[in-house]
Parts: sequence; structure tokens; C-alpha cells
Amino acid sequence: MNLYLSANAEINVKYLNLDYILKNSEVGKKISKKAQDARKLKINEFKKIEKDLSNKKSDILSKKNILDKKQFDIEVNKHQENVKKYHVKKNKELNKLNKENAEMINIFMRKIDDVLKKYVSDNSIDLIYKQEAVLVSNSKFDITKDILNEVNNKIKKID
Repeated sequence: MNLYLSANAEINVKYLNLDYILKNSEVGKKISKKAQDARKLKINEFKKIEKDLSNKKSDILSKKNILDKKQFDIEVNKHQENVKKYHVKKNKELNKLNKENAEMINIFMRKIDDVLKKYVSDNSIDLIYKQEAVLVSNSKFDITKDILNEVNNKIKKID
């Protein structure tokens, strides 16, 4: 994809699929797996808490005819308060996981950017488009595989 500005000027243009690199690079896969594992762990913790809350609800309901109305209402209100606290905690922890994952991806993207800058310099490339921005092109201008190899060779972990 060479653009001509004048009879003597030529711009060397390439494109790449950044999402493919994020999902298929070694570090990208590690980030994804770490995020999935952390999410599964939290979800399992949440299921246990939800089961305990459900059991407590059943226990309270089974006492409806045993307790006087005032005591029953106190138990119900206390349980509802615990459920609200649980939902706040759950949302807070899921947001924290999402934020941590986004942070790792941002660090990774900055490292990919460094790899791209060196690749552009070494290969005299003037412009790289994201594949999504390219309507039609010859596949010879696709540098996704080259960049994936560079990323795998140069980025081994996220600190």
C-alpha cells in the first residue's frame, strides 16, 4: 500500500490486526488466562456466599410462624441488609478485577507500541493502520504475523 504524493515521493503503508496480537501473543494469552482464573475464583466465592444467603433466607422464612411479627421483621431486615452489603462487595470486587485486567492490557499495549516503533524504524514504514480501518488491501501489506513474532520475541512478561 504505497501512496504517491508526487512523482518522487512514496509513503510505505502497512496494516495489522491488533486484536489478533492481543489474543494470540504469548503474553496476551497469559493476561487473558490470569483474568479468567481470577474471575472464576471470585465467582466461586460469590456462589458460596449466595448459597449461604439463600439458606439463611429459607431459615428465616421457616421461622415465620414461630417468631412474633416484630422479631421476624427484625430478622428479615437484617438479612436484607446483609444481601445489600453482599451486592456492594460483589460489584466492588468485580470492578477491581476489571480495573486490574485493564491495567495489565494497557501496560502490554505500551510495550507493543515500543515494538511497533522499532519495527517501523527498522523497516522504513511511514504509516501503520489498524486492520479495521482498511476497507480493501492486498494481504502483502498485512504485518500482523511479523509483529506477533516480534512481540513474542521481545515481550516475555508484564511487570
